[in-house]
Amino acid sequence: MITVHRIVEKLAIGWPWDSPFIWTPFCQNLANLERPENSKVFQGRGWCPAKRHIHICDQAIEYGASHILIIGADQLHPIDMIPRLISRIEDDGCDVISALVPTRGHIPKQGHKPFQHLAWRLKGDGTQDADTINKEDGDLQQIDMIGSGVILFPIDAMLAIEKPWWREVFSLESMSRIACMDTRFCWDLKVLGGVDIWVDTTIDVRHLSTFPIDDTYAERFKDFAENPTEGKVVIDMQDVSKFGVYQKKEAV
Repeated sequence: MITVHRIVEKLAIGWPWDSPFIWTPFCQNLANLERPENSKVFQGRGWCPAKRHIHICDQAIEYGASHILIIGADQLHPIDMIPRLISRIEDDGCDVISALVPTRGHIPKQGHKPFQHLAWRLKGDGTQDADTINKEDGDLQQIDMIGSGVILFPIDAMLAIEKPWWREVFSLESMSRIACMDTRFCWDLKVLGGVDIWVDTTIDVRHLSTFPIDDTYAERFKDFAENPTEGKVVIDMQDVSKFGVYQKKEAV
């Protein structure tokens, strides 16, 4: 456990969203979240996710915040989540604290189950692959990368990163994404900001779709992790009908 204790003196809470349409359960949930008096909620606007996150950070700096908490606008959070996150910083000495969010899909190439919560810890010296953490390994775990669904970090660590703080990394030749803005930001915080990143695995965050997805859904599809297509119906995301409906194809 790190020994540097920080105080969340002034908190900016940001939700990145620029559509006129939003999940109403999130709105009710956000309105009822417990938060300290020295805090303010900001909406992040912009043409892409990175720009929306940057907009949150710009507003937080103008507000004079010491810390920024980013939460997804397509999620449901425990009412006491913010005090619990702050306690991890002030009482447990975490520099950066996050929470696991179940995915809304399946990443078969990485051996993951559908709807699995994802956070990574680098192997060895960090030049090799990363391991997906196991929630059962502890209530508080040190990690290297996680998405930005729920992440609380100090502004001074972010300011050590060269602008833009949030950015996608992609190939100019193929325009394929090499590293997403979330994991890249975590890595920059760690390397350039000099902070350690932690995840509280006890916080139950639900990812909104047509229904709230929690981490119990991953267990229902755990066989996908070993045989992602064998004997199953898969969706070919490129085979789209004229009505824009994905067509089912039997797995070979």
